[in-house]
Amino acid sequence: MDLKVIYLRDVLDVSYAGELPETVPRTLEIEGPDFSRAVRVEINEEPSPSFVTMSKQRIWAQVPESQEKETIRTLAVLSNDYTNTFRSQLKFELTNQPRSVSGLQKLIQSFLLLLLRTPGTDAWYQKTGGGIQKLVGAHFSRSNAGGVTAAFTTAVHRTRSQLVALQASNTRLSASEKLGSVAVLSAVFNTQQTALLARVELISQSGQRAIAGLEL
Repeated sequence: MDLKVIYLRDVLDVSYAGELPETVPRTLEIEGPDFSRAVRVEINEEPSPSFVTMSKQRIWAQVPESQEKETIRTLAVLSNDYTNTFRSQLKFELTNQPRSVSGLQKLIQSFLLLLLRTPGTDAWYQKTGGGIQKLVGAHFSRSNAGGVTAAFTTAVHRTRSQLVALQASNTRLSASEKLGSVAVLSAVFNTQQTALLARVELISQSGQRAIAGLEL
């Protein structure tokens, strides 16, 4: 896929967050070391409908309407930068202004989409797909954390083999777009969130490295 549907962003440091008193709609004041690159604020995992960068260290962000009466549980200020660190985050998004993707980001996108694909859903490649959603779902329970992580690791290695085979005959791909190796850096089943939190390192044939995080 040459259209960008996966966006890699860094999570910026936040040192303080509090509500602006007597403000309608409900608004948060957020402080941190450097918000000059901020492009998105997420409150309880939903995007703020409007935010204003008051200064390099301060942002005012409107709370989403659906969260007006809810307790603020999570807050993230995101930039468009991608530094290939554990502070990086990926998002699946379809926008009204689609852009092409190439290089290392194309490799990341190709791998993740194949990892998530359920075998039999692609008319041209019936047997391909890591099937991670179905595999993890089959093992998903608080008492079977080991089964969840094992299923994920198996799916990652299966996807690696499939992608290498699919890319082998594609002469249009650059070395940075072709997969060399993959390693599961972490895969932890969080019993509180009942979710698998995982990070995978991809290495292209050109030697470039990328870290992709997933929450399933």
